[in-house]
Amino acid sequence: MRVRQLGLMCLFLMVAFAIGCVSTQSFVKPGIDFSKYKMIAVVSFDSVMGNVAAQNEIADLFGMELLRRGFNLIERTQVDKVLNEQGFQASDYTTPENAAKLGKILNVQAIIAGNVSAYEKTVEHKKSYVEGYTDKNGKYHPGHYQEYDETKYNVAITAKIIDTTDASILWTGAGSTGLFAMPLFAGASLQAHAGLIVKKICGTIPTLRR
Repeated sequence: MRVRQLGLMCLFLMVAFAIGCVSTQSFVKPGIDFSKYKMIAVVSFDSVMGNVAAQNEIADLFGMELLRRGFNLIERTQVDKVLNEQGFQASDYTTPENAAKLGKILNVQAIIAGNVSAYEKTVEHKKSYVEGYTDKNGKYHPGHYQEYDETKYNVAITAKIIDTTDASILWTGAGSTGLFAMPLFAGASLQAHAGLIVKKICGTIPTLRR
């Protein structure tokens, strides 16, 4: 029982440490009634890296978080199809005319779009020297070099929810792990880091009542 409690405590500390290592900020437009925006379209995120897999992954994470908060979403493949047919670019979402056009075509009150500016995992092979020591039995253990791989992650995301009637920004958020942060917890992946960022920055989006 005690071992189990210690295990749960360690898990709690790791999660708390992970959350603390993520830097996020978000802003909600004052006076907005989000109950009017029950249908939202998640459009594909941009990425200067051209990492399509990362763009889709982040968009899906935001979709899951919005569903968890009670919003209804348009199937993203349908959204992408419409965007391609209409020749929409990311910059087009911010103009009132195009935002209204997109909202009418998709029958949504708002869209969520964003950018993935960093999505990178690096593995660096390192070597460190371990000092020699004498154990309790008087035996000397000579110093030696120890080799190991150090894995670091760099994830940075920005997002915004745009009203399709006037292209006003209802909510905006940003988050990152910091420049090449150490893994937040054992067995962590890029998606795990991204998921933690999305979950944290979406904390200011209200949960709708069903």
